[in-house]
Amino acid sequence: MDRKQILIFVTVLLAAFLLRLYFIPSPGYERDVQLFKIWGQTAAQNGIHNIYDKTWCDYPPAYIYVLKSISSFYSLFHPDFKEHTYLYDLLIKLPAILSDLLISCLIFFILRKDLSFRSRMIFMSAFAFNPVIIFDSVYWGQIDSVTTLVALLSILALTKKRYYLSWALIALAILIKSQMVILLPITILLTWKRCGFKTLMGGFAAFWASFLFILSPFFYFHKVDQVVNVFVSSVGRYPNVSMNAFNFWWLISKGNGANFWDGQRLLNLFSLKTIGSVFLLAFMVLLLKYLFDKEKDKKAVPTGRQAVFFSCALALFSFFMLPTEMHERYILPVFAFLLLAAADDLPMQISYGVLSATGFFNLAIVLSWAYPNNVPLVGKISQGHFIDISASIVNLAVLAFFIFLISKEAFRKIKIKYLISTFLAIALMLLAFYFFKPARAVYLSDMETKENSQGWGSLQIDKSVDKNRLSVGGFLYSKGIGTHANSTIKYILDGNYGFLEGSCGLDDEQNRGNKIECLIYADEKMIYDSGIFQGYLNPHYFKVPVKGVKEIKLVVEDGGDGINCDHADWLEVKAIP
Repeated sequence: MDRKQILIFVTVLLAAFLLRLYFIPSPGYERDVQLFKIWGQTAAQNGIHNIYDKTWCDYPPAYIYVLKSISSFYSLFHPDFKEHTYLYDLLIKLPAILSDLLISCLIFFILRKDLSFRSRMIFMSAFAFNPVIIFDSVYWGQIDSVTTLVALLSILALTKKRYYLSWALIALAILIKSQMVILLPITILLTWKRCGFKTLMGGFAAFWASFLFILSPFFYFHKVDQVVNVFVSSVGRYPNVSMNAFNFWWLISKGNGANFWDGQRLLNLFSLKTIGSVFLLAFMVLLLKYLFDKEKDKKAVPTGRQAVFFSCALALFSFFMLPTEMHERYILPVFAFLLLAAADDLPMQISYGVLSATGFFNLAIVLSWAYPNNVPLVGKISQGHFIDISASIVNLAVLAFFIFLISKEAFRKIKIKYLISTFLAIALMLLAFYFFKPARAVYLSDMETKENSQGWGSLQIDKSVDKNRLSVGGFLYSKGIGTHANSTIKYILDGNYGFLEGSCGLDDEQNRGNKIECLIYADEKMIYDSGIFQGYLNPHYFKVPVKGVKEIKLVVEDGGDGINCDHADWLEVKAIP
């Protein structure tokens, strides 16, 4: 680059950085930001190995190292970890901001042999100024860009024949966010196809060496089982068809994915969760065949790198679209890979723009549901389900287009009658879904109580006992029951449900460190006891079986210090069929 080009390059990056600094004070998804602060403080004060003992944490440990460093640095200026400062918010969001900029730079340099300087600047800007990327990293306050950066470096190393480095980096990506495991089949295929079995075994060794190094404190203190539990419990932690991802299942549930249990069976044969997993498996087999054929075709070698990036984008997009229990932010890693695959492909460039729009609406609408005051404009235009259902349809259309592209390549030699049979089978499956009526999970706050009593005030639905918004540990909730110790609330289930899931805690409105205890009884038999706990803690999560139960009873008792200020909340408690 000449001096003028360097100036343009730096100016664009600086503008992207300053734009993100402007949004640093935005409250965003307050729960996520506060959890990052809590995890960092806990790790800084008690050590990485104690993170799962001292607080609730559902993230693998790799990013906890970053949060620990941030909190340790911040404590030099605020030993009491004062929460609401620009510096603290900046430090918490800085890793994602820097990752955004580094990915933008990588896109610019990776495409240096394919595009002119002007075109590369356009592509770099398309990522650096993408509204959904900015919204996730700075406004929402999440770290998907960090995971994407590590995964992108891993795949880039793979294309550069740095196989052991690639395997070590993909291990790191998985230990930041476990959904990056979807890229492992591509890494396995390319390593084996290009360098053989011996290099593949070396890659496995590098993968586990990276794992062992990152987890060494947990091995030393005999707590690696806690890390294993994070991965194991991530499957089924949210047993709903969609955790606000505008995907296939959001469309099937008609915009109520978070209230539809994925354990229900279609035609009394297979659970929705199993069907989603089969969809993903079938797509990955198709994708791997496409990539295998691209690797085998010598004429495709000049565009082999583009096929790799495209395959990664599709693997990540299918992971967002097809399985159940997906979150809205799982679409974020798609964008960097798709943009790299779209260097000289107009349909892919259009797909990038379309998915950027649907992804932005997905994040903005979900944030408005959780914190209406943080995105008031979006809340006003997202009434009803028109936008989210439309976004789901558009996303599904883009997925169908991608399936068409790779099917055309993967099945060039397969007779047309087999393709027609396959698409007819898919059509019949979709028809069955059209007539499928999933049983909804029901919030207890939407059910009539059989009877209730409490030591002060009156029972409140979807509000605290003082008629404020439900808030525990700084986290806001739209659904729940506000009560006061000592309290008893009874509901009739009539044996129609399989599980009761939710959380309980002391509301922040009168939280003075007082103590309560939450208990649940099923037909007068205790099935859950939170134990005595104080305020200023995260909500206590529970999921208990209630199959065949006629009546449940929610009980809040004072923790031995009297009932004064015992404002208790039952949060998002729902009966799941």
